Amino acid sequence: MELAPHHKFVNALAFNAAGNKLASASDDNTVRVWNVDDTLAQSGNGRTANATRPNAQTELRCTSDALTVRWDPTNANVLVAAGSDRNLQIWDVRSRNSVHSVGTVTLPSKKNVNLAYHPRGHEIVVSSLEDTISVVDLRAQKVLRSETMQYEVNELAFNEDGSALFVASANGVDVMGKYPSLERTFNLNIGKSYTLCASPDGKTVAAGTYGSTVSLFETEELGCRLTLMRYDQYVKALSFSHDSRYLALFEVNGNAVEVTDAATGACVNTVVTPYARKIGAVAWSPVAHILAYSCGEHVFLNTSPFTPVVLPQTTHVAAPPMFDGRGMPPTTMMPPMGSAVHMPGVMLPQQAASRVAMPYRR
Repeated sequence: MELAPHHKFVNALAFNAAGNKLASASDDNTVRVWNVDDTLAQSGNGRTANATRPNAQTELRCTSDALTVRWDPTNANVLVAAGSDRNLQIWDVRSRNSVHSVGTVTLPSKKNVNLAYHPRGHEIVVSSLEDTISVVDLRAQKVLRSETMQYEVNELAFNEDGSALFVASANGVDVMGKYPSLERTFNLNIGKSYTLCASPDGKTVAAGTYGSTVSLFETEELGCRLTLMRYDQYVKALSFSHDSRYLALFEVNGNAVEVTDAATGACVNTVVTPYARKIGAVAWSPVAHILAYSCGEHVFLNTSPFTPVVLPQTTHVAAPPMFDGRGMPPTTMMPPMGSAVHMPGVMLPQQAASRVAMPYRR
């Protein structure tokens, strides 16, 4: 199901905690808010949603391109967006006729691309392309602390109770286990990392590296229980389903979203976009198996993310005879191509990050 498109590339998607609103952040200096229930009802036949219908969408004007957006986990009507300027903008979107700006916080750096809400909703952590991490008190609307790291920092995620902050960085994944302190207490040495996300059940953190791998860690013991190594490029974004069973992800220049079983690493489905443009963002609904993703300026809601794509049939060539002369193809000799590699408790080598050249972090 395709929604009315933005005018420029969509950088981020986020559902609110109730799952009834979807926000999309774009280079066209807007954040759009969709009423998911109304949109699904009005666009049940798959046609593009009509932007003029009541509650179909609200458009929020940003002071720069909108690079990231997040919802308050304790208030389903409050969201925060940031972009290339220093403004962190806060809105209340209770209804289409009741939208107002809660405030704007001036951040110490520009190019703010990642946000992580504290589970209690009173603070948000921001990371920038200038490798600055800032902690913002949203009630007082001020920056509490800010540190410029001596290395690249990327995506952020809290553990379930907010006592630890995970940071994808040039060091792998830094664990700041004494939050609100930004001091690193542990490091998951998996190579230079770009993206990460925490599962809703609080048990797992998934991280993607520039070495084109995705590793899943237990949040308690911090041991690696699963590593996926089937990608040609680095994975740009990760999102867990509401039941923590599935992980949606895509490669940086890919035009398809992979749905993976988070327990086994098996690919469950590949959602292919109808446009020959790269994916920009992906997000699971927090209440149902509804997958949102963007492609260029286009935004989609997929209510059947496990429905496989029907591929054209191919002609199979008979395999040569085995040594026993029975002509049995050697189907059991090797695992299938692209299968997940299980590496319980094993860290990947630091050299893995050198497999992919450093990209521009967008």
